[in-house]
Amino acid sequence: MIEWAMHLLLGAAIGTLGGIFGIGGGLIAIPTLVLMFGMDQQIAQGTTLVMVVPNVMLATWRYHQRTRILMRHAAPLAVAGLVFAWIGSIIAVGLDPDAMRIGFAIFMLVLAAYTYLQMYLHKPPPSTELRHPWPWLMVLGSGSGILGGFFGLGASVLATPVFSTVFGATQV
Repeated sequence: MIEWAMHLLLGAAIGTLGGIFGIGGGLIAIPTLVLMFGMDQQIAQGTTLVMVVPNVMLATWRYHQRTRILMRHAAPLAVAGLVFAWIGSIIAVGLDPDAMRIGFAIFMLVLAAYTYLQMYLHKPPPSTELRHPWPWLMVLGSGSGILGGFFGLGASVLATPVFSTVFGATQV
C-alpha cells in the first residue's frame, strides 16, 4: 500500500513539474528511478518514455488551448525529431549503463548552464514569427530527437530552450 502511495506521489510531482515547464517529466523521473529505485540507466529511460506519453499529450492539449501551436513550426520539429529519436534509441540500448548515466549527468549540467546563461544575455523580444527559416527547425528537431532517443527524454528538453532563445518564440 505504501509503495503505491509513493508511486502516485512521485507521478503527481513529475506530471505537475513536467506540465509547468513544458517537458514530459523525464528530467525528474530518470534520476529518481536510478538513484531512489536502483534501476539501471536504460531501464529508467525506457520506463520514463512510457510515462511521458500521456503527460506530453495532456500538456500539448492545454498549451494549444491557451496559445495556438503553429503546425508550420511543429511539423518540421516533429518529423525530424521522430526519425532521429529512433536513431538515438538504437545507439543508447547498446551502451554501458554507467557510461549512459555519466553522459546523462553531463547533458543535464550543460542544459542547465545554457538555460541559466540565457537569462542574462540580451535578446530581442519573443514573437510568433521565427528569426530563422523553417528548414532550421528540422535541424533543431534532429538534434532534439537524437538526444531524446539517446537519453530517453522528450525532445522538448532541448527544443524548448533553443526554440525560445535562438528562434525567438515565447517560452509558452
